[in-house]
Amino acid sequence: MVETIYAAWLGKIIGVRYGAQVENWHHDQIQDAYGSLSTYPHGFAPYFAADDDLNGPYYFTQILDRFPKGDFSPYDFGEYLLECICDHRGFFWWGGVDVSSEERGYTNLKNGIPSPQSGSVETNGRMLANQIGGQIFIDGWGYVAMHDPDKAMELAGKCACAMHDQNGIEGAKFVAGCIAYAPLAENMESLVSTIRNKLDDTYDYGKAIDLVMDLYHRYPHDPNHVLSYLLQHHGYDHYEGACHIIPNSMLMIYALLYGKGDFSKTIRLCNNAGYDTDCNVGNVGSIMGAYVGLDGIDPFWIEPLNDMLIASGANGYANRTSIAQSALWFYHAHCRLYGKDDPVASLLNPHHLGFDLPYQTHGITTDFARYHATSFINHDGCAHFVLMDVNPNTTVRWFYPSLILPADLYDARYNPQMTSHIYPGETIRVKLGKLPQGIKGIGLYYQDVEGVNHDQPMVKPQDDLVLTMTIQTDCKLIHGIGMMVETTDRQLGTSIPIYSIDISKTPTYIQTFDVSSTLDYGLDFGLVPHLGIMDWIIQHGDASIRENRLHLNGQTTITSGDPYAQLFLFSMEFYTKDPYDFLIAWAHPTHGFTHKIAISSDGLTIFTPDGFTHMQHEFTHSFKNIMVIRPCDDKMELVLNDHAVPLDFSFPSGRIALTVNASSLDICSIGINMIVQS
Repeated sequence: MVETIYAAWLGKIIGVRYGAQVENWHHDQIQDAYGSLSTYPHGFAPYFAADDDLNGPYYFTQILDRFPKGDFSPYDFGEYLLECICDHRGFFWWGGVDVSSEERGYTNLKNGIPSPQSGSVETNGRMLANQIGGQIFIDGWGYVAMHDPDKAMELAGKCACAMHDQNGIEGAKFVAGCIAYAPLAENMESLVSTIRNKLDDTYDYGKAIDLVMDLYHRYPHDPNHVLSYLLQHHGYDHYEGACHIIPNSMLMIYALLYGKGDFSKTIRLCNNAGYDTDCNVGNVGSIMGAYVGLDGIDPFWIEPLNDMLIASGANGYANRTSIAQSALWFYHAHCRLYGKDDPVASLLNPHHLGFDLPYQTHGITTDFARYHATSFINHDGCAHFVLMDVNPNTTVRWFYPSLILPADLYDARYNPQMTSHIYPGETIRVKLGKLPQGIKGIGLYYQDVEGVNHDQPMVKPQDDLVLTMTIQTDCKLIHGIGMMVETTDRQLGTSIPIYSIDISKTPTYIQTFDVSSTLDYGLDFGLVPHLGIMDWIIQHGDASIRENRLHLNGQTTITSGDPYAQLFLFSMEFYTKDPYDFLIAWAHPTHGFTHKIAISSDGLTIFTPDGFTHMQHEFTHSFKNIMVIRPCDDKMELVLNDHAVPLDFSFPSGRIALTVNASSLDICSIGINMIVQS
């Protein structure tokens, strides 16, 4: 089943990427420009950036880390959304509270209106409740409930009602149900009919399916006639709002029926039909991927993705992952949901990069120039650094990106923000297989965020090498790591097998801030510059670099760190003109920020899952302040300007949040030591 889920997720990502480049074009515009659009119109070099259609399935289903049996309520899901979405940054299209269903629903949740009231017609009106967002973020429920359409539809409904109602919820149930049932369906017509019969006839969604089904039966060999009819009689001009669910869903049903179970034909029909193409083709790609499996998807759709998934939620570490790794998580969630053993659970270790699934490359790239051509591929459960045509006495490299920088992304439409996967102080181990003849030396290197390569000494080649490199603790933050190979003879069609990459030991670094700490991602949807802070996520409020300091306005929260590492030292040198009024929090890998320390001028308030404790203590206030949280016996202590206060809990995980309340804060440096947990 893991490969079925993987194929469905690949189908979703293929559809979103294929459709994103003509999103909101009319069918006539696509015809005029391309005739028939049969492949990706252009590349996304080097990586396809975040997209709301992918944020949803990836992040929404992670509530199952807290409710592995799916027994969350709509209220629980609404509360979870407030944690995984940055305030008006990324994740959704923030088109205005009276235009975007997601913005209205999020605003309602933030203002204390719980789900499902946050998405209801009574709260928001019919127009917002019936927009397309109900179904475009919902695919993940089909993955985790694969082969069980009723469960998929139940979970999808509990999710969609946070921001939608009526047809929005029916669309969510239909898409999730189709994905879950697709591997069991005899053909597309029976698939659509089976799930349609599970819908509520009170609303228009089921009736819209019936209409397209009737047209298909009347004109089984004339898709162009049916498409023309739908665009003329059920186009956007017949429905209210920016992107109503019904006209788009009709185009999806049209493509599924006339595609006749062929993946490529179906997504091409859907994309060439126009309207909200990334959403529609993404949903159809999910359904078709589950239906045909990996073998039914032509590799030319998959290979340009390079196994890279970029998201734009509140967890900067999770915002950069691989398609294969996220598919493994969906399968793991499926196993827990149904009480099964997970035979591939060990592959979820985020500090172990394996190549067990087809096409799994973790986004690794290679250099390609006039006198050396290389590639990085996966087959037979192993990666291969392919020396396609490399001249003698030449050095070639592959590169694994750890911290995604603006230059790594095609655009900034959904405001990506990232934290790193590899930090100074960590040890990298790369396990190799049999090496070809004509190799002089082989070694590892790391590249800092300024683009400087730090080459480690090469070693003489031998079979089954394990290359090891420890990154210096006093270097700048890491852009990525890689391997370099120096040739003596011409290499033509040879390859170096790579079995695994492991990241371990103790991340240790001090981050200072200067003008290079500001990341300019480019323009967002509103043609507004999207700026970020290197290795930090701005969850809400405003953060910027001023005079070589990280300036946090009041009511601002920033987050960073590896959620799968244990923090054991945190230091901060900062300036403030006002009394202390800030909070430090640590996140459990799956349960949010469970431990918090609120620091004010008269003491500390410590929050844990067991409650809170206030400790009075008058800290010495100065313009320049130094704070350290460090080990003390088997607990911790906080030291602020040489005044120590014991803390009655041990260090939680390494993902940390810093919240400034009423007063602003200027930070000169932040130091972090962590222990990586296998």
